[in-house]
Formats: sequence, C-alpha cells, structure tokens
Amino acid sequence: MKVLKCTNNPDKSVVTEIQFSKDNILLNGMTYSYKTISFSYDEKKDIHILYLHNGEILECPNNYEIQNFILKNKEHEKFDTLKIFGFKIGFILPSIALILVIIYASYNFFLPTISKNIAMDISKEKAYSIGDGTLEELDKTYFQKSVLSQKRQNYLRKYFQDKIKNIKSLPEINIIFRSSKKFGANAFALPNGTIILLDDLVKLANNKEEIFSIVAHEIGHIYHRHALRRIIQDSVLVVGLVFLTGDITSLATVAGLMPVALLQQHYSREFELESDKYACKLLKENNIDPKIFISMLKKIIDTHKDLKEEKYYYLRSHPNIEEREKVFLQN
Repeated sequence: MKVLKCTNNPDKSVVTEIQFSKDNILLNGMTYSYKTISFSYDEKKDIHILYLHNGEILECPNNYEIQNFILKNKEHEKFDTLKIFGFKIGFILPSIALILVIIYASYNFFLPTISKNIAMDISKEKAYSIGDGTLEELDKTYFQKSVLSQKRQNYLRKYFQDKIKNIKSLPEINIIFRSSKKFGANAFALPNGTIILLDDLVKLANNKEEIFSIVAHEIGHIYHRHALRRIIQDSVLVVGLVFLTGDITSLATVAGLMPVALLQQHYSREFELESDKYACKLLKENNIDPKIFISMLKKIIDTHKDLKEEKYYYLRSHPNIEEREKVFLQN
C-alpha cells in the first residue's frame, strides 16, 4: 500500500497517514471504500479535500497516489449530485428527516403556542381591526344580497344582540345576512366582529335558538382570536419563505388573499373545540339547551351530503360530530 500524509481540517496540526489500496483507504485502523468518500479539489492550494462519511475532513497534497486512486475508481462511479455538498446519502437522508420532524413539530406545537401569546398580547383595537374591508371584497366575489326580508333580518339581529349585549372582551358584534349558492348553509366570523349568516342556514333552522347556537360558536372564534392566531401562524411561515427565497412578492400575495383566507379558514381541532365550549357556556347563560347546537350541526351535515367535498367549507376542518357532542353533554 502507498502511504500519504494528510492534515485534518480544521485542526491543521494533526497529521494523518492514509494508506491506499485498489478501491479502499486505511485510516486510523478503519477501512473506507471509495463509495463512502467525497472529493473536492482546491486549485489555488493544489490539494484534494476528502470528506469521510463520519464527518471527518482531510486535506491531502495533490500527488500521484491520490490522483490514481480517484481516477481508477471514478470510472465505476455513478453521478451523485449530493457529492457537491461533501456528504453521502447515509448522512443526508437522516438530516432531511430530522429537519422535516422539526418543521412539523414547530408548525403543530410551537407556532400555535407562540401565535396565541402574540394574538392575546395585541390590543383589542388592533386585534379586531383585522378583517376591516374584507366584507367588501367578499361581496364582490362570493356573496349576494340576502333574499330574507328586512323585517326578518332585523328581528333575528335584535334577538342575537339581546343575547350577547352583556359580553365583555369582544368588539361590537355585527350580524349580517348574505346569500351564496357556493357555500350553502354556512356561517363565518371575521376578526373584526362581523358574523355572516347565509340564507340557507337561516332557512334550515326550525327556530331562532338553533340559529343562535351557530352564532354563539362563531363568537367563540372571535373571543379566542382564532383567525388572528392562524394569520400570525401562517405569516411566520411566509416570512420564513421570504427569508429563504428572497421573494418579497410572497408577502403581497398573502395580503391579497386575506379575504379568501378568512372565509376558508381551516381551524384546528383545538380551535373548534374551544369555540364549542364557548358556545356551550353562552347557550347555558341564556337558558338554551346546548344540545341544540349538535342538532343544528347534524342538519348542516345532512344538507352537505350531496355536495362536492371542496364545498364543505364549514365542516371539513371540524372535529367529528361524536367528539363535539361530548363537549355539549359533558358541559
């Protein structure tokens, strides 16, 4: 075997002797095959840099032994784009897996906690101003004027306002009515306190208490600032994307999509159950059987059975009906 003296990087004072054979090198009693080593060449220093699969880096002089070793083995080498990083698949794949786990944990566990703390620290005025102007954009694209009589709208609005007039820590709740063939029997809450009730939802209810049970749930989203928390959470991801890609247009895109994002908000199971508990408490305070919400929810589900899945905007992100029923039975 030919012997070559190389220095460790970054500790240049350490000299390591390498012995070359046909397709292996012997280093500190360990044998490394050509396939477990990556090479790069520093033209200025006229040295070869060896990256071993255990993370060790060696700098070797450019001489016949190393040139011959690389040349002979390179003929059998398949193109490996990962070698430009100085690592092998055995190191890269676990690293990628670890990064994915960290991203998943951050988005599902750390970011929600951080976004909640931020959202709750924001002043009421700022927190509830998000969504201003959203209704105008939604009216242009998704909603039509309600076909309910003005008398019916005013009656329901007054009934709802009487039920919530003593609630604190909320913006002024504005109940409005719209029609939409796209969304069917649905209700939406905007962060600024606007609750949108669609005509099909009103027509589906047997009485005003059933409609109020849905309103109470939407107020729960506003009270817990769910939309704001989700926006903060998603914004962190966008800022991270801008940082990585340098594409500042991503921020403008998010701002432009804000109305649609609020309308099609996919709340987590935690958010939905928080709102359910809030609705249960609010219904009890108004001497309304909380189970009326489950009854109304089942009607909505039955209405959506024949719709395409992409239209399940009110239902698809929510916990299953059995899980939600437990909340109202236990509370």
